[in-house]
Amino acid sequence: MEQPGMKVESFTLDDDGAPVSFVLDGRTWLVAPDAVRWFERRSWWETDLRMPALGGGARIDVEIWRLQARREDGGTGLETFEIAASPEGGRVVCSRTPEPDDDGSVEHPA
Repeated sequence: MEQPGMKVESFTLDDDGAPVSFVLDGRTWLVAPDAVRWFERRSWWETDLRMPALGGGARIDVEIWRLQARREDGGTGLETFEIAASPEGGRVVCSRTPEPDDDGSVEHPA
């Protein structure tokens, strides 16, 4: 099982900017509708020696998605992920929780 902090290999968005799929550890996951997005302030002072002046390209706020997804091959039930944008520009898994009572009836966007 993937651990928090694992890099997401690709993260696909639809035309409205909502996630539809992602690849993690070589497996494609299909995202259920109604993913939730928010931004959190990162503790940049813990990882960066200093912050560049305004417009310097540094990211203080981090985008986070909480979404439910199922492996494309049907190998798992529905799971809940929190996936954050990393300061380097990729995405990482913050948390992952399997759904205990999944009946397999999630519809995925076309």
